[in-house]
Amino acid sequence: MSFSSNSMEICSHTDKSLIKHISNVINDSLKSLKIILDTSCIRQYNDFLRDYIRIIGFSHDLGKATIYFQNKLSKGKKDRSKLSSHSLISSLFTLVILVMYFEKYSEDDPIKNVKSLFIIAGFTIVRDHHMNLNNLSSQLGELTTNYRNKNYLTKQINSLEENFTYLKDLYINFLKKNMSYFSDIEFTKIFDEVKEIIEKMVTGKSEKIHTNSIYPFIVRNFKQFISRKKNPNKKIFFFLLIKIINSIFLESDKMDAAFDGTIDLGKNKTLMNLPPQIDQYITEIRKNTIDKLNPININRNKIFNDSKMKIHQYNKENLNKILTFNAPTGFGKTISVINCISEMINYKSSMQHNDNLIKINLSQSKIIYCLPFLSITDQINETFQQILKIDSNKPSEKLLCHNHRTEMSYKGLDDEMSAGLDAKLLIEGWNADIVVTTFHQLFYSLFYNRNMLNIKFHKLMNSIIILDEIQCFPLKYWNLIREIFLIFIKKFKMKVVLVSATLPMIFDPNTSYELVENKEEYFNQLNRIKIFIQPEINKKNFNFESDNLLKLFIKLFESKKDFNSFLCVLNTRKSARDFFKSLKNEKKNSNKIKLFFLSSDILVKQRQELIKKIKNLIPEIKKSQKKIILISTQVIEAGVDLDFDLVIRDFAPLDSLIQVAGRCNRNNSSQNKGEFYIIKLYDKENDDYFSNYIYDYDLLKITKKILLKSNNINTINSEFLELFENEWFNMSHKYFKKITNEKYFSPDYSIDIIEDIQRFNFSDISKEFVLIENTYNYQFYLDIDNDSHKIWMEYLAIKEEKDRLERLDKYLTIKSKFESNILNYRANKEEMKSISHFLKKYNLNSLDRNFIYISNEYIEKIYDECGLNFENFKSN
Repeated sequence: MSFSSNSMEICSHTDKSLIKHISNVINDSLKSLKIILDTSCIRQYNDFLRDYIRIIGFSHDLGKATIYFQNKLSKGKKDRSKLSSHSLISSLFTLVILVMYFEKYSEDDPIKNVKSLFIIAGFTIVRDHHMNLNNLSSQLGELTTNYRNKNYLTKQINSLEENFTYLKDLYINFLKKNMSYFSDIEFTKIFDEVKEIIEKMVTGKSEKIHTNSIYPFIVRNFKQFISRKKNPNKKIFFFLLIKIINSIFLESDKMDAAFDGTIDLGKNKTLMNLPPQIDQYITEIRKNTIDKLNPININRNKIFNDSKMKIHQYNKENLNKILTFNAPTGFGKTISVINCISEMINYKSSMQHNDNLIKINLSQSKIIYCLPFLSITDQINETFQQILKIDSNKPSEKLLCHNHRTEMSYKGLDDEMSAGLDAKLLIEGWNADIVVTTFHQLFYSLFYNRNMLNIKFHKLMNSIIILDEIQCFPLKYWNLIREIFLIFIKKFKMKVVLVSATLPMIFDPNTSYELVENKEEYFNQLNRIKIFIQPEINKKNFNFESDNLLKLFIKLFESKKDFNSFLCVLNTRKSARDFFKSLKNEKKNSNKIKLFFLSSDILVKQRQELIKKIKNLIPEIKKSQKKIILISTQVIEAGVDLDFDLVIRDFAPLDSLIQVAGRCNRNNSSQNKGEFYIIKLYDKENDDYFSNYIYDYDLLKITKKILLKSNNINTINSEFLELFENEWFNMSHKYFKKITNEKYFSPDYSIDIIEDIQRFNFSDISKEFVLIENTYNYQFYLDIDNDSHKIWMEYLAIKEEKDRLERLDKYLTIKSKFESNILNYRANKEEMKSISHFLKKYNLNSLDRNFIYISNEYIEKIYDECGLNFENFKSN
């Protein structure tokens, strides 16, 4: 089948004309761009960026007009050959059009200075729009080195020439009529230039191109631009700008392909209605608070009201600063912070000038609430559900909780549901007014080049981002996020709130604005717990082993008659597991003790259920004669709303100690002060301390000095030193100051990434930025019950689907439930031998990439109350 030049049957997708798709992508991209331009401080680039995104939208799918691509669509061929590809040849049109476009700017125009950057970026955006964005530095050079003798390009351009009139009409309608510069440039000139480039690429020869590379002056100017040491922040700004353009274009292209313009987003009034809903929610909480005279509740109300006044002041002064919220654990930070961001929204809506702009601000802004761990996103999501009175967990236009386990179904306007690939696009594009997500999703969108991670990047502009438990963010990247966020705030009107009880000094007072006025007073009032420290934590040969810990725990457990709830947090899963089993054996005859275990070796869904169970049990336990004990690893550390009478913590950096201490008498509800014990557990088997396996030596060293040199530390007996809770603030300040001043985070990984940002090495940045080390080397699907078995059978049926996209679409409908039964496991050498022995013994097979299915009949052999454990299958 051939297509005449005047045929309107040329399609971009099945049942969609190319002309309609190009029109939709351009229009949708311009709408998204307008929102950003209207709310940003980059006015000098406005006209250029509109032209730029129009050129990209016009040219990105021109290669689809070949007979090879059209045959693939019309005949339903599963043809993935080079002949039916379209991105590269389309990007050559982008390249030529951009080279011609930049001739309109005079030599003294600032845009001319970034000509080479945006030409190469536009070419790369189009070439990689179905892949991941690559480094810009080698793009044009690759045209003459990687495509020699690739005759498919010659066949493609010849096929496009048969439809020249059709392509010319597209050019006239989308560029010539809308961009005055192209009014005198005929499409013939553009087409012939592309033909010359392809001839040079394929044969190495061309009548017009006599150099060894394509557009060598562009390559030369680009190298000069990135090598200049002046204005480093300007390069970061252009890096963000290119990411924004790429994000806008990618989303417009994918959304039109999926929904054909039928999805109309941003119409609801969630943010407009948030302030009064928060007021109602707070009123109900205060009404139901029983112990209103509890100092904690009094301080919660005071912080709530004071931070509200501070945000009013911030709004009036229109400051371009990072917001910080530093208050003790248990002081209602979450509700106060949500109230502060609602006050920002309320302030925008109450402004009288420029009503149209305010309307755009409110309808397109987002609240993006980020947390370090998947396990605590549910808590924040539930809070927003209660505020908004939403009774469904399904992602929707109002509220979306996004992590790798999010159910791929989406509730849109008029309760219309999307599922599978459509839902994935809406969810990963953060199409909701309020997004609750993880650090992983936010920062990988910022620094990764992956296609689907980039579609939401432009949604960050003009949004309010809350980074809760920010102390969990790796200190090696402090400089990186400081540089990035300050430009975001200054240029793109983003608001960023850092929240923590142990606030790291990422930003100095000149660039930050604290919302908790006189925060020192709240920390100095703390009197909920007594802190006991082993004096020997500073001794190198102090052998406090598991047996000693067991004796200490039993002694405390039996002597503290008024305490009902006990928590012990250890540094490694092995030390926690061993201690749990020893304690269980010691107390096996007691029916008045409820003993629990928590670690990353337990499925996430079971961890969440366990945390809820313990939270509900603790108040009941206090009314009875029974006691509750939880043995845990660091998974309990941040954001988990549990409250124990007595806590023991193996030695760790100061911020980790303070966070765990926040689980002790958190609500000041105990008649007696809670007790928090810091011990240093020794691993006799390997002649080292468990803390050294997990934490940086320098951070442990700083912590030792600060703890033992505190002004108010007292020796109470030969076993422990005593410290008061109100010392936490001063110690935390000293800790982070020492880290910052003495640069204990060296080597500073931020430097390398910032240099690659300034060189526009999108691919290299992705390799260098690692938020969480993927140190696990096995994935186990645990078929533990009827539901997990049903999902497994569905998974096996989906694997039989031959069509790749259909297979993916079906998998996405079960993805959330399927992955809830997967445990990522980090096995050491001994455990790897044990796993291998286990698989051989029971004739089990490892599937793709060490993905192992464990049927129900074998679960009890390797999975118990402490989670996954292969100790019983050590090889001989």
